[in-house]
Amino acid sequence: MSLEPQTSVDEQFSARVFPSEAEFVIPITTRARWQWHADSVRDNAREYQMSVSVRNNGATYYFGYYMWKYPGSWLHQGDLRALVSAGQSSLFENKDPHHNVIIKNAGVKVEPHSDKLVIKVTGRENVERLFSSRPPEVTFNIAIPEEQGISKKVSVEYRDKK
Repeated sequence: MSLEPQTSVDEQFSARVFPSEAEFVIPITTRARWQWHADSVRDNAREYQMSVSVRNNGATYYFGYYMWKYPGSWLHQGDLRALVSAGQSSLFENKDPHHNVIIKNAGVKVEPHSDKLVIKVTGRENVERLFSSRPPEVTFNIAIPEEQGISKKVSVEYRDKK
């Protein structure tokens, strides 16, 4: 998979926050087949990450799509929807440099489209947890096997109504 956009990267990544929903877009070049749990990935390793990080009121949060390769898993292939279904959509709060705690029922949803992945955070309480201090930017974090990782800062657009 190539994350090289057809136009400017800044125009394709987006971060919009409304009172009851936040939406983040990651551009993805269309590909017919995805592969996961390959032999080349070591057991217990994070295989895929397409997520957003934000600092709000002194806490750092990471949310989006994640997939780990667990021992005994075998090679799978499919379209982007199948890849997303095989992983997890989660919110983590960073407690120290090597300790993230999962936050359950955080309203994180990941929607695959042909040329992008849309990460949503739904529910006023969930949006406020991440954006109550109106942080000016978020960082998109992308890790895909055998590709160079991407860390991209993007300005947040705040809107009072959707």
